[in-house]
Amino acid sequence: HWLACPARSAPDDQVRLHQLLSRLSGGYLRPLVGYNPWRDIDTRGEVLRRAQDAMKRGFVGVKLYPPNGFYPLGNLKLPTCSPAPRPDPKELEKTLEVFWEYCATYDVPVMAHTGQSMGRDAGGDQLGGPAGWSAVLDYFGPHGGTPRIAAGHFGGDDVGVNEWPAGLVEQMRRPQGRWLYGD
Repeated sequence: HWLACPARSAPDDQVRLHQLLSRLSGGYLRPLVGYNPWRDIDTRGEVLRRAQDAMKRGFVGVKLYPPNGFYPLGNLKLPTCSPAPRPDPKELEKTLEVFWEYCATYDVPVMAHTGQSMGRDAGGDQLGGPAGWSAVLDYFGPHGGTPRIAAGHFGGDDVGVNEWPAGLVEQMRRPQGRWLYGD
């Protein structure tokens, strides 16, 4: 959403194309569908509906990209260091709660960017870290149905400088972290 560049093809067409590619590959290609809560707010739920439709078309999960300008959860409490505009934190949090509830209820895996990189600015780089994932795990509690989450890039590669990998491991050790994996 923050890139603000026009799509080369409609998102629904992209879903149909990846469904076809998966079929033509004999199931070798197993696509993920992107989910951006900013766009979901702007389109009044269209992005989540597209993700739900994609699951019916053979997609195997959802890709979440927090450096776009949001924490996975915790947007009302966690500090943001980016001066760039963001959606209303209350609306953002509510939208993400609906997303996470859907993923938990229907056992939809979520692959997420957790590297300290590729944000719209240095503040955006901070949004994929352990604090936001702790908020997701806290939301579901120790006995809740936490969705399966693959921490893509596993916090980054700046070992000794970036403490995110160790922070994500700490989240995995929590009882509700049993479905949090590293990539």
